Amino acid sequence: MNVAQAPERERSAATSEREQNSTGGERSLNGYAATMAAYTFVVAVVTVFGALTNRQLPRAMTVRELVITAFAAHKLSRTVTKDAVTTPLRAPFTQHAGDGGPGEVMEKPQASDGVKHSIGELLTCPFCFDVWVITGFTIGHVFAPPRDTHGGRCDGGSGRRGLPATRVRHRPTGGGRLVRGPAGGQR
Repeated sequence: MNVAQAPERERSAATSEREQNSTGGERSLNGYAATMAAYTFVVAVVTVFGALTNRQLPRAMTVRELVITAFAAHKLSRTVTKDAVTTPLRAPFTQHAGDGGPGEVMEKPQASDGVKHSIGELLTCPFCFDVWVITGFTIGHVFAPPRDTHGGRCDGGSGRRGLPATRVRHRPTGGGRLVRGPAGGQR
């Protein structure tokens, strides 16, 4: 075979694979469609719930928050899809296919078709799972916005970070002293 025939052979192989998939040959797209429908449903329900509770997307993200979120998404995705420790989570949908890097395993979907196959692919592909992780992080930012723990006042007005707010109030003690105690509570 000469070099000029190689691209032609690749084109014909790609064409026959497309024809098999488009005619329902080897693999059906029903599992992928169901997985995409589930993702769309979750996003739609969260969006409606957010609108009903007047929640909004965060207005801005600092570069620091963006970098931390990106690293967290990458690490969580990599841990869920490749780490040996999380194998039991993937076990219903995947089967062992070899060893990966240090502490990692290579797996492939158990089923050859359907929803179980598409979930198996999702759980073995860190790039695919990243989309779901970022969606989860975004939902978390909407419903549980991050607290300012580096510079702003998140002290409830107490002046002491991380401690409950206190106030000074008069309490009859016999000497008219000021007593410091928890806000709104009795001592």
